[in-house]
Amino acid sequence: MKKIKIPLLVLVALLVSNFTFAQNCDVFMNKLRASAPWEISSYSITRSCTTGNNYAHDIVFMEGIDYRLMFYASSNFNNDLHFIIENADTREELINVPGVDDADTHIFGKCALHPVVKHIDDYNEFHPYFDFKIKGSTKIRIIVKVNEFKEYGHVVEKSGCIKILVLQKKSAE
Repeated sequence: MKKIKIPLLVLVALLVSNFTFAQNCDVFMNKLRASAPWEISSYSITRSCTTGNNYAHDIVFMEGIDYRLMFYASSNFNNDLHFIIENADTREELINVPGVDDADTHIFGKCALHPVVKHIDDYNEFHPYFDFKIKGSTKIRIIVKVNEFKEYGHVVEKSGCIKILVLQKKSAE
C-alpha cells in the first residue's frame, strides 16, 4: 500500500503545482494599463511557455485602427527570447528582434523587452513597442522563440509566462 501512496502523492503534488502555475500566468502583468488614446485590445494574450519551444499567435489587424505591440516575459527566461512578426498569409517578415540586444539596452526597434526588472513598478520606464498602421485588413503572426537554457553544460527546462500586449486606437487618418 505504501508503494502506491508515494507515487500518487507525487502525482497530486505535480498536478497542483501545474494548476497553480497556470493560474499565475492568467494574472501575469495584469497591472498593465493603457494610456489614452490607446486601449487594451482583446487580441492581447498571456500564455505559459517553456524554454526550447516556439509559440505563434495570429491576429487580424483591421483597417482604420492603429496597433501597438508590447512584449513582456517572466524574469526566469532572462530575456533570452526572440520575437518575429510576419504577414501570416505571405510569410513576409516585418520584425525580427531579440528579447534584449547584446548591449542589454532597450533601444527602440532593436529589441522587444525591457531589461529584467524585479518589480512591476519598475516598468514605468520606457518599454519597447512596435506600432502598425494598416491599409486594408491584414493577418499577422507573432512568433515567440524561447531559447534553450543551459546550466553547467546541460539543457534545463524552465517555465514562465509571456504576455503579448496589443493596444489599439482609432486611426487619425
